[in-house]
Amino acid sequence: MSSATLYRKYRPQGWSEVAGQEHVKDTLAFEVSSGRTVHAYLFSGPRGVGKTTTARIFAKAINCLEREDGSSEPCCQCVACLAVTEGGSMDIIEIDAASNRGIDSVRDNIIDNARFSPTRLKNKVFIVDEVHMLTTEAFNALLKTLEEPPANVIFLLATTELHKVPATIVSRCQRFDFRKIPVESVVERLVDISSKEEIEVDREVLLEIARRSEGCLRDAEGLLGKVLASADGDRVTIESVQTVLPRSDWETAASFVGALLAGDTVKALATVGSMLDSGSEPEYLANEALEIIRKTLIAKVSGDVNFLRAKLDESRLVLISSWVGTTTIGSLVRILEILLEKRRDMKGSPLPQLPLELAAVLICQEVNGGSITTSSSPDSVVSGTKTNGRTVAVDTIAAMKSVVAEEDLSAPDPIVVSQTELESGTELNSNKETKKTRESEERTLENEVQFSTSEPLKDEEVVEEIVVTTQPIAIEKSVIEIEIGSVSAKWEEIVKQVSEVSQSLSLLMGAVSPVRMDGNIVELGSCFPFHRDRLNEHKTRDILEAAFSTVLGQKLLVRAVTIERKPEIEHNNVAEETVKAQVDSTGAAPAVQKIAEVFGGRVIS
Repeated sequence: MSSATLYRKYRPQGWSEVAGQEHVKDTLAFEVSSGRTVHAYLFSGPRGVGKTTTARIFAKAINCLEREDGSSEPCCQCVACLAVTEGGSMDIIEIDAASNRGIDSVRDNIIDNARFSPTRLKNKVFIVDEVHMLTTEAFNALLKTLEEPPANVIFLLATTELHKVPATIVSRCQRFDFRKIPVESVVERLVDISSKEEIEVDREVLLEIARRSEGCLRDAEGLLGKVLASADGDRVTIESVQTVLPRSDWETAASFVGALLAGDTVKALATVGSMLDSGSEPEYLANEALEIIRKTLIAKVSGDVNFLRAKLDESRLVLISSWVGTTTIGSLVRILEILLEKRRDMKGSPLPQLPLELAAVLICQEVNGGSITTSSSPDSVVSGTKTNGRTVAVDTIAAMKSVVAEEDLSAPDPIVVSQTELESGTELNSNKETKKTRESEERTLENEVQFSTSEPLKDEEVVEEIVVTTQPIAIEKSVIEIEIGSVSAKWEEIVKQVSEVSQSLSLLMGAVSPVRMDGNIVELGSCFPFHRDRLNEHKTRDILEAAFSTVLGQKLLVRAVTIERKPEIEHNNVAEETVKAQVDSTGAAPAVQKIAEVFGGRVIS
């Protein structure tokens, strides 16, 4: 095998050899065959998908001396084609904008050169790779020449970051967006190369290479060259290349996401550690994990994963489909919120991996604690995730029963009675009746959850989801329900409790008020989006929820919302009654009476 790298040795020389990108090469080929070429083209897309190769083929096709009329395929044998292939033509000027990004380089290499007519070829072609690296001054200098180029001058600009190219440049070019190459197209290209190298490579190996290249043909050809270089004999099998092929970033991130969704803290931290040992940066793992969860969320919301088929191979599609079926939208949103928050913390962290590890611990704690549910059913409480030979449902029931038992052994339960019940003379249940009700509810809970522990589940067996519906569990209202009036009455105590932890947060709470209860969630209303966003931060919610738990004696969740005006608290009749008490028999408030005394007046009505 030649010492040249495969992607250089087998670089496509004609339109038919370009893998994928039919939407680009078909249009360009038609322009060449019909003679309707324009003066400037902009090729954008990921790395290694054929932008520069397509530019060279285009330059070769428009200058080919032996190309037949109505044809777009270069002959690759004439003087012009060979000059482009060998890179020795003065009329084909390739510029790397990353190393020639200043205004002087643009003036010397492009603007001054464009004034001269082609020496040997029909057209003078400027191929500028990574054009987004040019400085603003260089772009401005290029703008006039790009807008009104001399005759027989064509610009071919290539970039991997289109958003960095000024709009004034983009608007003057015919733009083509390159896509990642599908797995099957990559495999076909690798089969052709391996046959030319006279080495038989199992299709499983080529599929694995195509998956790990993630749509980048240059990476795939580089991996194939590594595999062929390590081949012992004339055949390469999947078993012989396991140690040669590196673990892809997607696989590492998928393993990390799977550990988060399963609540497996040990595995999640181990994945971060193995990633660091391999030399990768934690930012890459965080970014890839965010992208995977984002795709899962979009598939969950749309109810269809087929839109990912063009971007992912079948095995990855199946994995995301399984997550779509076992998670909820709220869970995915919560995981994204935590990861995004910790991703921002990486910039100022002395240990870059620490925020990612903290995110893993927090997410797994919420998954195991039930704040993040991994069941697709909206009524389900736990999922059938297998843990040490039993399901999470068993541990959840035991935990609930232990809580009930502890409450029975403690002092008499506090009974919360609403103002309506007091006024109507509603009788309170005795502690004895409450205890009997709880014992009945325990039996109901055990009857609702049906599972077998006689035989341990095997690892390869699919664990059936155990659904615990919330309907049959009629837990005493006085134990779990708190009205918004109770929260309002204790609001000053809650603010004081918060001030002991964060003075700035307690000041911010002066601009918000509790507006309503949604189950065990307290909604805090504010007229300002900034306050809402601050209160919805993970750290802030932890402080608030701890304060609510301390003052009210019950675990409550907090959610901030934006309102158009100052919220009116439900059942808050205290202020109104106070004002009424301060009004005298004449109907005047104390402030009005004071004014009358000072100025010697009287209240008429």
